[in-house]
Amino acid sequence: MKRDIIITFIGYALSFLFGIMVYRLAAGMLGPEGFGVYTLARRAESFMEPVLIMGLGVGIARYTAIYSAKNDGPGLVSYLAAGYVIVIVFSLLVLAIANIMPGILGRAIFGKPGYGGYIRIISVLGESYTVISLVYSFYRGQSRFKSASVISVCTAAAPLIAVLAAGSVKAMLELTAAGVFMVAAVFSPPVFMTILPHLKKVRLTSSAKDLLRFGLARIPGDISMAGMLALPAFLTSNLFGIRQAGYVAFGVSIVNMIGGMFQPVGLIMLPKMSSMVSEGRQNEARVILGRIIKYTALLSVGMTIILFISAKYLLHYWLGPQFDEATGILRIAVLAAAPYALFVALRSSIDAAHVKAVNAGNVYKALFVSAAAYFVVKTGRLAITGIPVSFILGMLILCFLTLRVLLSTYGLTFKWSLKR
Repeated sequence: MKRDIIITFIGYALSFLFGIMVYRLAAGMLGPEGFGVYTLARRAESFMEPVLIMGLGVGIARYTAIYSAKNDGPGLVSYLAAGYVIVIVFSLLVLAIANIMPGILGRAIFGKPGYGGYIRIISVLGESYTVISLVYSFYRGQSRFKSASVISVCTAAAPLIAVLAAGSVKAMLELTAAGVFMVAAVFSPPVFMTILPHLKKVRLTSSAKDLLRFGLARIPGDISMAGMLALPAFLTSNLFGIRQAGYVAFGVSIVNMIGGMFQPVGLIMLPKMSSMVSEGRQNEARVILGRIIKYTALLSVGMTIILFISAKYLLHYWLGPQFDEATGILRIAVLAAAPYALFVALRSSIDAAHVKAVNAGNVYKALFVSAAAYFVVKTGRLAITGIPVSFILGMLILCFLTLRVLLSTYGLTFKWSLKR
């Protein structure tokens, strides 16, 4: 398992590096205003993705892991085929509806009229990331973490290549979508090779019911989580302008990328913990979870401190002196990194033990706290720093609730975890 974590961690570290390089190049080429449009469009795609995937990213990985362990080919293929059909049909339908009202959605995202043309581009981008998520879930469920890491790195490289090759926001987004589709095309053959030999034995109806039962309960939670990451930028664009929204979106993206560094732990823990729970290996699970809590907290807090101290340098020398005014926003936003990292690292272990969408309930409560704080910022006409502060409050609540559920589920205590 250590080897899997190391390989996956390296993949996410490279993805993090590519993400930082994308923002640096985009900032230098587009300036603060164009950078704001670019980051808002990327944040809109991130918000759209959990809607399109229908909570089945985890579902496909979970059932793939279960039936791969049983060496049940027809069962595995049934869930893969059902998941692909459900997600692709639903996502195309949602995107078609979204493009009926581009003006309204463009105004909601960018805070002013005239951005309806970006909705088509964001839709294509969202579909490309939905397709790659399906492919990634297959490799993740089969514990083929080396291939999954390569997919992750190639997907992260797509926007970097697009920024280097394009000269405008629209061209960057279009090339990113094309690049992600190409990555999906390259890694899809093993999926189809798995499906085709057992195609006649596919139990599509029953598998679809199981997947929808698992995934639909998680959609509201996934949307709420995406909302927690997207709302700060969208609200800022409507209250303070696109330029300032770019600063907030960049801060949230840094938090998201730090959380992504701990995604490998969650990815590996889902199939591992599913097996341990089904086999009654509770003591082994407790030992592993204690280590995950400790090391995630230490690493994420360390990264937060480094970013907090170096925020001015990062913005001035990495993005450019025209971004110096975003220093305060970035310093506040990165304080959400540690609680978010703990949530990312631990949520899959909760999913492994519960069919019920427990994580979703925690996200609802956290989003409610953030929304209440945003309302105070708007009605009280507070400074822009109130937006990232509201974001932090929600993440702290989410972290606390996640730890409480996890410790209760696996029979852990805070004192035992700290000792471990």
